[in-house]
Amino acid sequence: MKKYVFKEFWLNLVLGVVLIVLAILASPLVFDWISEVVEYAVAAIIVFYAVMNFVRHRKKYTNRHASMILAGTLAVGILLAVLLIPPVGQIGVNLAIGLTLYVQGLSYLLIMQLTKQRSTFTTFVLYLVILTLGAYVMFGSPNFGDILKWVLVVLVLTYGIILLIAGILELPKKKK
Repeated sequence: MKKYVFKEFWLNLVLGVVLIVLAILASPLVFDWISEVVEYAVAAIIVFYAVMNFVRHRKKYTNRHASMILAGTLAVGILLAVLLIPPVGQIGVNLAIGLTLYVQGLSYLLIMQLTKQRSTFTTFVLYLVILTLGAYVMFGSPNFGDILKWVLVVLVLTYGIILLIAGILELPKKKK
């Protein structure tokens, strides 16, 4: 717990109050500007995920068709991230996350079939679960955007309260 708070009590107090006020003002009940932050964060995570999967699997498969599928998966990930950012397009967080998962699961199932690579049953089931989860997120799940907004507000509020309590507990005592 000590590594998440600062050594100066006044810094904990001030930052705790600022984070609490920021969480209240950013909540969907007050100003709701946190939704853009969530969309940018999800877009960044999608790009990071797509690039890391491409880099990790690029050298693993020597088949030309498998490389093309991996490049297509990377392109779809980047396109979804760009379409999620507010000025360009509004596809929604559910659609972006769901399509990312669906394309990742489908591409690896196709690659396993194309390369005739023997894989374990658990790997096959894992990619099938990713594919199914992507379809569920796209079509059947509650709005992930709203859930992520509230999770982010609660995390900022909780950290602000932790800092405020740590600052109050470390207040210097008056000497008599």
